[in-house]
Amino acid sequence: MYKRQLIQNVEFFDEYNSSEIGDDFKSVTFKITIQSDEKTLTEEDLEKIHQNIIEKTSQKFNAKLRS
Repeated sequence: MYKRQLIQNVEFFDEYNSSEIGDDFKSVTFKITIQSDEKTLTEEDLEKIHQNIIEKTSQKFNAKLRS
């Protein structure tokens, strides 16, 4: 769907463990740099990429987005 080159960098940012989220769970945060050499990405482009990242992460790691 999207060129993998748009994701320039993924950096682990934070990990949080608490009984509030469940003893068998942890919350992790990543900083993801997304950039195109071909065009300025629109909010719509970024939203699609963001949803794709969430979907793939959910499938591979059984992860859930915290709100």
